[in-house]
Formats: sequence, C-alpha cells, structure tokens
Amino acid sequence: MRFGNTALFRNLIPLAMLEAQSADEYAQIIGEAQRSKHLLLDDNPLVKRVRDIANHEIPFALKWNDRAKNWKWETNVIKSPEVRMYCLPAGKIVVYSGLIDKLHLNVTTKSA
Repeated sequence: MRFGNTALFRNLIPLAMLEAQSADEYAQIIGEAQRSKHLLLDDNPLVKRVRDIANHEIPFALKWNDRAKNWKWETNVIKSPEVRMYCLPAGKIVVYSGLIDKLHLNVTTKSA
C-alpha cells in the first residue's frame, strides 16, 4: 500500500461528516484562543503574512481535491510557543506563532 493512496481512506468516514467534525474542532480551537486572548487579530502583520502565504497555496489544493473549491477557507494564528500548524479538512488552517518564531521567518507583508 502506498501512503499517497487516499482512495482507501476515503471510505472510512464520509467526507461530509469529516468536514463537519473538522469545522467543529476548528471552532473550538479558535474559540478557546479568543477566550484566552491568544488569537491574533486580523490586522496583525503576522496574521496578514500567514494569510498571504495560505491564499497563494490554496489554489494548489483545488487541483488535488474537488471538494476544496466549495470550502470556506479560514486561516488564523494563535500566539503560542508551540511549533505547530495544521490544515483541517474543510480548509481550516491554524498556525501557532512559535513556528514562525522558531524559523525566524520574515513577517513583513507584501506591498500592494
């Protein structure tokens, strides 16, 4: 079995159910980050840069997953020392600021 053979795994959980569960999990993660004041706001330069990168990459997902074109993509950044990020099914992307800090990435946004 090849790892890249996703057809085998698609039958385990209906995709609509997986996407709904992922959206719920994402809402919980974002809600908790808001309550703890760790969710970076939309006008934060780091959030803008991460969203620029995500928006550049999202069209490539459409090539591999027909369902992705109907997703309501969301990208958020959580202030945390954790070195982690993930993209949940249904286009929900979470990046922890510790990843950017660890990699010493340039967070300046592109000029319009």
